[in-house]
Amino acid sequence: LAQPAAAAAPPVTSFTDLRRGVGIFKGSGGTIGYLVNGAGAMAIDSQFANTAEIALAGLKQRAPQGVEMLLNTHHHGDHTGGNKAYGVSKIVAHANCLKSHKAVTEEAKTVDQQAYATATFTDTWTEKFGDETIEGRYFGAGHTGGDAVYHFQRANVMHMGDLLFNPGFTTYKPKQLGEVAALLARVAYVGFVYDLLPVLFPEWWTP
Repeated sequence: LAQPAAAAAPPVTSFTDLRRGVGIFKGSGGTIGYLVNGAGAMAIDSQFANTAEIALAGLKQRAPQGVEMLLNTHHHGDHTGGNKAYGVSKIVAHANCLKSHKAVTEEAKTVDQQAYATATFTDTWTEKFGDETIEGRYFGAGHTGGDAVYHFQRANVMHMGDLLFNPGFTTYKPKQLGEVAALLARVAYVGFVYDLLPVLFPEWWTP
């Protein structure tokens, strides 16, 4: 008789605190950034549904009030696939991110599995959360047409989504050199605006 297939191993996940309540969660896909303070918790990006649930449980342990808000850096599934698991009423993203998120998931017929941005911006967005202020900025098309950079101003920590990887940049094919040039230009501009002072936690963080 055929043996039953072995259950898939659970994803390997970890939380790393940085400073002033800001930290990162590693699981499957894009690095999740988080902030925990007296106002509760908020997160940047959501990975996939299975690891989003693990991240959510860990954040609820750190902030009994629960997660109040979610930010998306761009529309790719490893950054938005877990949005629905968070169950938050406020999701912030760049306007182009929302447009692409809807277009891609409508084509894939996975709309029922999504939670889309409820608030969008075109240039900048700022919100106070407890004793921290988070700023979102759009520097133009880079990895996608709607990449947002989020800066925790008091902690001086920045989440750049897929604009910056560790230890470098995304691997590109020769025909994508135009995209590489655009990406490098955006990252250079971010560095100019912020004077390269913040701690940057890029995609695929490996401390």
